[in-house]
Amino acid sequence: MIYFISMKRAIFVLIFLTVVVMLPPIYLQWAESQRLNQIQEVKQKARPVFGEPLETVLSELKSDDPPSVVILYTGGTKSHLEPCGCYQEQSGGLPRRAYVVDQIRQQRLPTLLVDAGNIFDGKAEIDAKRCEVNLKAMSAMGYDAVALSQADISYGDAYLSRQRAAATFPFLAPTQNDFTQRFFTRQVGQHTIAFATGALSEQAAPQADLVVALGTYETSKHVDVVIQPNEMETTKSEDETLYVGSKPEGKTLGLLALWINSNGELTRHYATQLALTGDVAESQSVRQLLTDFYREVGQSSNLTPLFAGQHLEQDPQNGYVSATACQGCHQQEYLQWSATRHAFAFETLLKKERYFDASCVSCHTTG
Repeated sequence: MIYFISMKRAIFVLIFLTVVVMLPPIYLQWAESQRLNQIQEVKQKARPVFGEPLETVLSELKSDDPPSVVILYTGGTKSHLEPCGCYQEQSGGLPRRAYVVDQIRQQRLPTLLVDAGNIFDGKAEIDAKRCEVNLKAMSAMGYDAVALSQADISYGDAYLSRQRAAATFPFLAPTQNDFTQRFFTRQVGQHTIAFATGALSEQAAPQADLVVALGTYETSKHVDVVIQPNEMETTKSEDETLYVGSKPEGKTLGLLALWINSNGELTRHYATQLALTGDVAESQSVRQLLTDFYREVGQSSNLTPLFAGQHLEQDPQNGYVSATACQGCHQQEYLQWSATRHAFAFETLLKKERYFDASCVSCHTTG
């Protein structure tokens, strides 16, 4: 009897000691899991999805009274090709934009596609190549015109002439030369729509039922609609001119549906931004265009390597030691870090073939 009591006591003590030994690691693992889940929830709340889903917008356009014209637009893109792809909610990208444009055109509505300016960015040769690829992709989408902002014009005639050669659509600018024109018109059903920049809207007005100004516009005289390259709420001025804005870096695709009566008057409108998140399909032809560009730049030997002018980069004895060099002295910190997305940030660029892009590398190699 005493033997069995001793055995039970020993088993109880063994179980108790096992729980005492195992509980702290299990609790720490659970606590870390809870902490990571909380971080993920905070990140999700901090990542607002820009724009409306494509299906929602298409349902708005399907009615017994279809719009007279649908204007798809971008602005302030700075030739941003696509987001890095860190998370699903990131919105933007030329392949997604091209797919959405095609889906809207399939609705058989009169559709125009324009850009409101601030399209060029950067001074390095790789930036010029990126802008050229952007224009080629826009040409593949069938853009009707791009307005040049003052920031775009400041790049100079030689640069703009080079970029114009990559495009199949006109550049609009207040001054006309070999690679720009002041305005252009499109016949949409029974109505003529003019797109112009600056004070040139006054010249376009007599030729059109509806005048759309592209870019920053201070006066609304002779103008029915202003599409800005910067963000702003859709609003109407006192003289009934409609103003709409653009999301930066091509994060969304702007859509403006207009209803015009038989007298050429704008009777109503529907304005929104289309989300270009990860659940949106891609145009394979535009995707291939970007892939070819990434590989060409990655294999190019005549481009200056990143940070080549810095002293640390020029020191032949200096080198990258990686995170494993820190692991020996900082085991817990290394384990915590290795469970986050920071540990795989540069791998994302390798997978997306954007390891050469300084605007991507600056975020994907820190933190």
